[in-house]
Amino acid sequence: MAPKRAKRALLAAIDGSTAASRAASAAADIARRWHAELHVVHAGQPLELLAERGVPGTPTPREEVLRAEANERLDHEIAQLTDAGYRVYGRHMAVGDPAEVILDISETIKPALVVVGARGLGAIRRSLLGSVSEAVAHHARFPVLVVRGRSGWPPARIVAGDDGSASARAALDVASPLAAAYRIPLEIVIAYPTDLVVHPGISVTPATEAVAHQRLLALESQAKALKAEVRPKPTVSLLSGSPGEVLLRAASTPPHPALLAVGSRGLGPIHRFAFGSVSTKVLHGASGSVLIARTPTTGR
Repeated sequence: MAPKRAKRALLAAIDGSTAASRAASAAADIARRWHAELHVVHAGQPLELLAERGVPGTPTPREEVLRAEANERLDHEIAQLTDAGYRVYGRHMAVGDPAEVILDISETIKPALVVVGARGLGAIRRSLLGSVSEAVAHHARFPVLVVRGRSGWPPARIVAGDDGSASARAALDVASPLAAAYRIPLEIVIAYPTDLVVHPGISVTPATEAVAHQRLLALESQAKALKAEVRPKPTVSLLSGSPGEVLLRAASTPPHPALLAVGSRGLGPIHRFAFGSVSTKVLHGASGSVLIARTPTTGR
C-alpha cells in the first residue's frame, strides 16, 4: 500500500501588529481553500538579551519575560484564528532575529507558501524598507506572499510577470492555484525593451530590424505557449518598458487590489531583459500585496 501523501503546509508569520494579523487571516483563508495545513510562527526579538547574559546558555529574567510575552502573543493570534473558524496545525516560537526564525522554521516544515505582513509605509520609508518581510521574501527557498494594505486580501486579480525563467514559472505555479481558488482573473505580463520597437522615421539597418522582428516573434510564441499551458486560462500582454515599471503600471489599473507575482533573480533564455532586481522594485513600489518565488532548487 502506497504511503499517504502529506498535506502541503502554509506558514504565517505574526508579530503582534495589525498588518501581521491581516496576513495570518489571509494565510488561514488560503490554507482552507487549498486544503493545506496552517502553521503560525512568532519570534521574540532578543534586543539587549546577549548583553544581559552572564553565563552562556543560561536564561536571564529578561529572556524569560521575552519568551512569555512572545508565547502570549502567539496564543492570542492562534485564538483569533480559531475563533474565526480556522484550524492551526503547527505552533512555532523562538527568541531571535525574526527573519532568521521565519527562515529556519520554513526549512523545517517546507511550506508551499510563507505569508508575512507589511505595514503601510510611505514613499520615503518604503525606499529604506530593509524589513523582516523583505528579508524573508529575498532569502526564503519557498514562495513568499507579502500581504499589504487594509484591503490587500483577497485580491481582485493577479498580475504575474514572465520572462521565460524558472523563477518566473515558480511564481506562476503559485499564482495559478491562487487565481483558481479565488476565481479571479490571472493576467500575465511579458515586458520587452523599447529597442525592439522600430519607430517610423528612425533609420535602422535591415539587420537590426530583422533581429528585433525575430525577438518579438519569440516573445509572441512565449505568450501563445502560456495561454495554452497555464490554468486557469490567463490573458497575456506584451508591454514595452522595463519589467518593474511595466508590472507596477499593469497593477495600477482597475480592478483593485491587484496581487503582483514575480520570480526573483530570473534570467530567461529568450532574452536577458531580466527580472533580477524586479522583485525588489515591485516589493518597494507596489501598493498592494506581492508574491515572490525563487527557483525551487536555489538555496539560501
